[in-house]
Formats: sequence, C-alpha cells, structure tokens
Amino acid sequence: SKGIKIIKRAEMLAWITDQSVNRIAVAGTHGKTTTTAMLAKVFDLNQLQPTYFIGCDMDYVEGNAKLGQGKFSVAEADESDSSFLLLSPTVEVITNIEEDHMENFGSTEVLLETFIKFAGQAANSGFIVIDPNQPNNRRLMERVKARFITYGLSGKVDYSAEHLRYDHFSSRYDLLHSGKKIGEVELEVPGWQNILNSLAVFAVSFEFGLEFSAVANALRTFSGARRRFQTVGDFQEILVIDDYAHHPTEIKATLAAARSGWPKRRLICVFQPHRYTRTMLLKDQFAGAFGDADKVIITDIYPAAEKPIPGVSGKTIADLVKAKEGKDVIYVKRK
Repeated sequence: SKGIKIIKRAEMLAWITDQSVNRIAVAGTHGKTTTTAMLAKVFDLNQLQPTYFIGCDMDYVEGNAKLGQGKFSVAEADESDSSFLLLSPTVEVITNIEEDHMENFGSTEVLLETFIKFAGQAANSGFIVIDPNQPNNRRLMERVKARFITYGLSGKVDYSAEHLRYDHFSSRYDLLHSGKKIGEVELEVPGWQNILNSLAVFAVSFEFGLEFSAVANALRTFSGARRRFQTVGDFQEILVIDDYAHHPTEIKATLAAARSGWPKRRLICVFQPHRYTRTMLLKDQFAGAFGDADKVIITDIYPAAEKPIPGVSGKTIADLVKAKEGKDVIYVKRK
C-alpha cells in the first residue's frame, strides 16, 4: 500500500546467490538438506568462504545461513512450489525425484518436467552431480544434454562406496572413484542415506580441486542437521531420536539407520503424518515403510494449513500398516 516492492524468498535467494561465480544448488525429494549442510561445511572448513543457505539450523553456524566472499554459493533448492526455477546454478546436485508435493504438481510427469527445466539451467554452464540408480533421475538424464557426474551405492558410477559399516551414530566406508579405492571415510552420522549424501559432496568437492583428506576430515566433523536423526535425550537405556522424515522413503531410511546402528535394540517409531494430501496420495507406500520398527505409534495429521479431507486421518496409515506389516500399531487420535 506504500509502494514498497515485495519479493518472494526464492527471488531474494536467487539475487544473493547470483552474486557468486560458482553457484551450487542441491535439489531432490530427499537428502537435499543434509547434502547441502555437508557441502557447506566442507567448503567452509577448507577456507573457500562460501555463501550458503540450508533448510535447517546447523551446529557450525548461528542459524542456517552465512554470507561468504562471492566466489562460491551453496543453496538448498526447494522444489515444492517450483521456486527453484528462479535460481541460476552453475552446478547442481540432484539426489532423487519421487512423488511428493503432488498437490502442486498433479502428476509425476509434471514433477519430472519441472526438474528437467531445473537441470537445464546448469546444463550449458557447468555440470550436474546425480545418482543414476534413481528411476526418475535416469529419465532426466535421457532428456537433458549436460555433463553428468554420477554417484551411487550400486551400478557403474563415477563415485561409489564399498565395505559399508555401521555402529550407532557412525558410518564408515571405502570411497571409490571409477572403481579405484581412494581412501576410507568416517562419518559421524548413521545410515546408507548419509553415505550416499557424502558421495555427492566428494563429487562436487573434487571438481573444485579439494583433496581427499581435506574433504574426509571436514566430513568427519559433521554431526548432522537439526531434526535429521537428532538425539533428543537418553534416559535409563531409552534413546530418543527426532527426525523430520515425512515421506515413506525417508521413513524407511531413518528406521534402517536406527536398525543398522543398534541391531539388538527394541525400536519404537512414533510418526505424525504431515499433510492430508500426502497421506491420501501415498497411503499405500506408507503402509510398507515401517518394516524395521518393532512397534509403531501413529498420531493424527499435522495439516500444514491444509483443510481436512473426508476419510483421511492418521488412522488411514495405522490401519494399512497393521494390515500389510502385521505390526503392533497404536493410533492416537487428536482430542
């Protein structure tokens, strides 16, 4: 009303990152927050003075962002409302493309087309780091002409891992480049998903001339992102972990990390579904996501400003999990 221009967050993010020469954007349905956080810390500790924006608070900076010196920017690119198309990255990491935020996209094809447009923004000026083991990633690679650097836990990829070992909160593996061992990597975060995230970080870091030891030493100090397998407390042999997993794939990965780190412990999962639309559209996938849990407790839905959908509630998932997995399931209805 006073004639002051108002712009969206994504527009401001694009303007800030455009001030950097090398603009790195990390996108994907899962893993983008942790991958961005890992990459930002590696660059930070190696005196590259990056500007970075991460989707959660971190332990190595006050908040979730830092203004650097202009040569590098590292940003988490959010696909949920397609606003990542406002960015102009020279380097992209695409972790995976799965059905989520379908209330905005409507179909898998529209979702994929949006990522294809995003990939096209880096195709001419830089390179794309991507996991070709993901089906929709392969479809994207077939339709985009770009320099792809690949990583993954299987198949013929540029960067891979073998001899994966887990112990509580730590993970270890041998890093391979083009099938040749480079060195042993130790992470202070659990699960195969974090090994996968770190492979993307190695791929980007090596392209900018960082040595293996410099990247590995920085990653060894990474203790995780807030609400990503975060310890809440430990009392009388009860360890409580908080994780933002709200998609079936993320739930599987989180529970797998807990099971691999503590194979002999009883595992109880308390899950609050996030959004009515996601619960409705992915209910059958949710039904098979809790296999590693010994007991499952499901609450009512956190709506995130969505209006209720008749017949859709936390009980929808609870009933399907019990029917498919035969699990000990408790549904807690909102009073």
